[in-house]
Amino acid sequence: MLRRRSLLRWLVPAFLVVLLALYALATGVSLMLSPSETGSKSLVEGYRLAWRNFNLNERTDSPNVNPKNGSLLNKLKAERSLASSKPTSSILGSLTLAPSTDSKEVRVLCWIMTSPSSLRPKATHVKQTWGPRCDVTLYMSTQADPEFPAIGLDVSEGRDNLWNKTRTAFRYVYRHHFQDADWFMKADDDTYVVVDNLRYFLRDKNSSAPLYYGHNFTPYVKQGYMSGGAGYVLSREALKRFAEADNYRCSKQDYKAEDVGMGFCMQSLDVIAGDSRDSLNRSRFLPLSLVDFVNNHLPDWYHKYRKYEIPQGPSCCSDYLISCHYMTSYDMHLLDFVVYHLRSANDNKRHVYKIGNNRTLPI
Repeated sequence: MLRRRSLLRWLVPAFLVVLLALYALATGVSLMLSPSETGSKSLVEGYRLAWRNFNLNERTDSPNVNPKNGSLLNKLKAERSLASSKPTSSILGSLTLAPSTDSKEVRVLCWIMTSPSSLRPKATHVKQTWGPRCDVTLYMSTQADPEFPAIGLDVSEGRDNLWNKTRTAFRYVYRHHFQDADWFMKADDDTYVVVDNLRYFLRDKNSSAPLYYGHNFTPYVKQGYMSGGAGYVLSREALKRFAEADNYRCSKQDYKAEDVGMGFCMQSLDVIAGDSRDSLNRSRFLPLSLVDFVNNHLPDWYHKYRKYEIPQGPSCCSDYLISCHYMTSYDMHLLDFVVYHLRSANDNKRHVYKIGNNRTLPI
C-alpha cells in the first residue's frame, strides 16, 4: 500500500507535466497554422528583410543558372537557399563578387551611338572614362573622323533614323569585329557603363545562345524590349542572327523608336529578352539618371513602360550597376571617380550605421 502511494506521488506530477507539454505544443502548432494578422505581417516582413539583406559570401550554395536565358533553373530551391542564408544588417543588401568564374575572360565590344554634332562635346567624355575598358570600342557616327576616331555610317542623321543607324552599326560590327568579342554592347554617348560589372554579369551567360539584356520595357513587343538609353548587350548568336536576317521586321520595316525596332526584330528571330535584375530584383541597367532612380523622381511614362516593378529609392539599383542614362560630361567624370577611385576605410568591416541620441552608432 505504501509503495502504491509512493508511486502515485511520482506519477501524478509527471502526468501533469506531460499534459502541460502537450498543451504548449498544441498551442504552438495552432499559432503556426493560424497566425494573427499582426504576426503574419511580421513574419512576412522578416522574410522579406532576410531575402533583401542576404550576403552572397554567406550562401552555402549557388542556385543553378539556365544558360539559355540566365534565369534560375529552380526558383523554389533558390528561394529556400537564400532564405536559409544568414542575412546581413545592411539596408541595401550588399552583394559580393563570387570567385567561381573569372569575369576577365568575358570579351566585350562596345559601340557608342554618336553624331557629328555630339562627338566632341559628349563622346569625348566616354573616351576619357569608361570607353577604353571595353575590349573593342567603336564610335558610330554619320561622318567619319579619323582623328577621334569615329566611323562614318552611310545613313541619314536624326532621331527618326536611329533604327536604321543602329541596324547599320550592328552589321558593321558583325562584318569587321565578330571574332573580337563574345558580347556586343550598344550605348548612347550620354550613357555611362561600368564595364567591369557588365563582364561580371555576363560571366555565367552563354554567348552561343540567342540572348540580349538591358532594362526591360513592356509595351508594343510581346516579350518586351530593352531601353535604348540604358544600353543593351547582344550575345554572339543574337548578333549573328540580327546581321544575317532578311525578314520584314529586321530589314525592311522602319521604326521611329530604335529600341522598339530592335525588340520586334529580336522577337522575330527568337532572340530571348533576358532579365538583367539582380538577386534582390534591383535594376542593373538604368534608362534614366542614377539621381532620378535613387531619389525616386521617376516620370509617369516610366511606370507605364517598365516590365518589372523595382524597389524604390536607394534600394532601386544593384550594387553592381551596369549603366545609367542622361549623364552630362560632369556626371561622367564624377561617377568614374566614385566607382574607380573613392574608397571607404570601412570597406573590409562593412559596418552599417544608424543615428541615435545625436551619435552615429555601428550596428
